[in-house]
Amino acid sequence: MNNIIREYIDKYGIRDNESEEKRVRNLVSKIHETKSVFSNFPFDYMVKEEQLTLLNFIMTSLPERQIMANMKKTDVDRCYMNFVYRNDDILNNEMFKAEFDGYSPIDLSNEIIQSRYIIRFSPESEKKILEDLLQMNENILELYYRERALFKMLGLQIDNEQYIKEYIDYVANVILQFMVYKIIRNCNIEDKVAIKKISDKIKELNILINKQLERQKSKWITEKEANNIQLNAEGVTSCFSMYVTHRSKFYEEYEIKQILKQEMDENSSLFGTVPQKWKAPKVFIKEEDIKKVQNIITEGYKVDQYNKKIEVVRKFIDIMNIYGMRDNYSLCLQDLKVYFREIFISKSSYKKRKASRIVKDYLNKFEEAKNNGDSIPDFSKQSQYMFIREKISRGYFREVGLSKGYIEKIELEKKLYELLLKLYLFYDVQTSLEFIYDINRELLNTYGILFS
Repeated sequence: MNNIIREYIDKYGIRDNESEEKRVRNLVSKIHETKSVFSNFPFDYMVKEEQLTLLNFIMTSLPERQIMANMKKTDVDRCYMNFVYRNDDILNNEMFKAEFDGYSPIDLSNEIIQSRYIIRFSPESEKKILEDLLQMNENILELYYRERALFKMLGLQIDNEQYIKEYIDYVANVILQFMVYKIIRNCNIEDKVAIKKISDKIKELNILINKQLERQKSKWITEKEANNIQLNAEGVTSCFSMYVTHRSKFYEEYEIKQILKQEMDENSSLFGTVPQKWKAPKVFIKEEDIKKVQNIITEGYKVDQYNKKIEVVRKFIDIMNIYGMRDNYSLCLQDLKVYFREIFISKSSYKKRKASRIVKDYLNKFEEAKNNGDSIPDFSKQSQYMFIREKISRGYFREVGLSKGYIEKIELEKKLYELLLKLYLFYDVQTSLEFIYDINRELLNTYGILFS
């Protein structure tokens, strides 16, 4: 550690600048903190020239005290991508744009939509659905291989770390959607048995990935000794920034779910099993009947200004239906009940904001944008949207009698996310993509065992 500090001081001529010397010493110390997110940053495996380049970038281009402190926090509302060092961004290079007019990176949005449709609505057997998902997994990896082969043929090596994020999101979506719609909602499959089987497989895969990461570190040491540059400042900061950003999102989702789980544990009278007389089926009602179903929506709970609040709920459902593409309707009894209870009866808050305040603020923002002819606005903070989205999800689980499954799913999600996040730490896009493919295949095959 001291060697690289001396090298930096000499190379950039700051030996007589006590303030700058102190800054670089503090920076290197922060990079080497063992119990922070930087324990996954491969600084010591980089060759000296790349280490010096990275340190100089942070010292001269970033408010290093702020960025280094922020990256240790779990906060989906922060941006971590300004940590990326760009030496030569090929994708935005004018020559590349001219040569590859119309090129766009691979996008898995359609695959996510398609996989959701297959899992939720396909009339095929679970076994056939799994076969389709396995084939989709093959197709995705083939897409990446083809693009890489094309660039290689043209003498280019382009690594897009965004692909790791998108593939991880795709896999998390597939594995968890299948758990909800084909396991938890399947009366013939025991939730605990299925969740334990998937959890055991995740644990097994975790052990294998840890071994592979140790092998990767040994390889880096060999390459560094041979001065064979593999880890460079650009690739390392790109991958690490993406990792920290994705990690923050996953961990904040988990934190929100823990808050909602605690509310369920502490308020069983409000969030326990729905009494039979208050169950709300997914049926449409007439507008004039909204007042008549008040007791079903509130489950007999006294709510002040019910008419005013139900109108807020209806406006919000309409927005989520039209612009959020959700299968929710402002005259559907189940939708009205779930949204109403999660917005106005639940008292849980996140970052000192209750759902009712978040929704009202968003509706005001939406109306203002609409009146000004502006585009549909986002929520003020991503964390607020995540909080509302998760509360609505919890409400539907409860309404169809699956509160227990919702709680069981939370810990499974955490294990899955922790496994998938490790795949950034190879700091090699192709290697990460191949391991994501392997994990998806192994988990889908584990589901297959349950239906064999």
